[in-house]
Amino acid sequence: MARAWLDKNESPRDVPEEIKRRILELARETDFARYEGPYLERLRENLAAVNSVDKANLVLGSGSDECILILCLAFGGPGTRVIIPSPTFATYTDAALWSHSDVVNVPRLLPDFRLDFNEVMRAATAAHVDCPSGRQFASVVFVCRPNNPTGDVCSENVVKELLAVPRCLVVVDEAYYEFSGLTLGPWIQDHGNLIVLRTFSKAYSIAGLRVGYTIAPAPLAEAMEQRRLPFNMSLFSQLSALVVLQQAPYFLRWAHELRQACEDLQASLAALPGVKVWPSSTNFALFTTPRPAADVHSWLQERGIMVRRYPGEPLLAANHLRVSVGSPAANTAFLQELATILNSPAQ
Repeated sequence: MARAWLDKNESPRDVPEEIKRRILELARETDFARYEGPYLERLRENLAAVNSVDKANLVLGSGSDECILILCLAFGGPGTRVIIPSPTFATYTDAALWSHSDVVNVPRLLPDFRLDFNEVMRAATAAHVDCPSGRQFASVVFVCRPNNPTGDVCSENVVKELLAVPRCLVVVDEAYYEFSGLTLGPWIQDHGNLIVLRTFSKAYSIAGLRVGYTIAPAPLAEAMEQRRLPFNMSLFSQLSALVVLQQAPYFLRWAHELRQACEDLQASLAALPGVKVWPSSTNFALFTTPRPAADVHSWLQERGIMVRRYPGEPLLAANHLRVSVGSPAANTAFLQELATILNSPAQ
C-alpha cells in the first residue's frame, strides 16, 4: 500500500466537501439518459469570460491529452514535422505518432535544460522549405511553459520568434499556469498560429474527471472541432468543471499554497547530501541524487513512496527523479526515506 503518491503531479487535496455537494446536487438533477445537457455551453461561457476570449476560441476535451491528440489530427499528419524539445510531456510524442506526423525530438541544452532555440528554429524553418505548399502548417512546435518535468520557463521572446516562422503552429502548454501565473493566452488575438493548452487536472483538483481545453484563434478552433469526437466529455465532467470554475478563487489560493509548499520541499531537498534541485514554478521538483535513479526509485517504491523516474529519457535516466508536492505527511515521509538511502552505505 502506497504511503505517498508523488509521481503524477496531482493535487494532494481533494475537492472540498461543500463543492462536491453542489456537484452531486447538479448530478441528481441531470438526465443521464441524454447525450447532451446544459453544462457544456455554460462551461464554455464561463471559460470565455475568465480568459477574456470568445466562445469560438475554445475547444474542450477529455483532459488536455485529448486536446493534444485533436490538434495533431487537425494540423499534423504525414509530412508535417512535430518538433518536441525533450525531455517534456510524453503525450506530445504519442499524439504525433498516432496522427502519423514526423516526430523531431530536439534535446534540451545542459546544464539547465533550456530549450535549444537555434535547433528548434532550424527544424521549423527546414520543415517550411520541405513540406508541400498546399498544407496549412509545415511544422508544429510544442512548448510546455513551465516545462514538465524540468520546471524551466522559456522566454516570451523565444515563443515570439517561433511564431514568426512561416507555416509553423506553436502550441504553448500551460498546464501549470495557475502555479506560475504566466500565460500567453492573450496572444491568440494577434497570432493566427498560436494555440494555448490548459487543464483542470492540476490546480483544480479534478484530474480523475478528465477536463482540458484549448484557447485558439477561431479558425484553428473550428478545425479542431471538426476532428473532435461528438460527446467527448461526460455530463458529469462538464458539470463538475463548471462548479469548480465558479469557485476559482478558492482553487487559485490553493495553487498559491502549493507553490509555497513546493519551494519548501525544494529547500529541504537541496539540504540533503549530494542532491541538486532545479528551479520550478510548478507543483513539482526535478532533482538529482548521487545514487543511481533506479536504485533510489526502487528504495522509495519498496517503502510506499511513489516518485517519477525517466528510464527512457537520455538526459534524465542516470540520476534524475521528479517529485510532486504532496500533503505535509507525504512530503515528510518522502524526505525521511530519501535521506535514509542517501546516508546509508552503498550496496
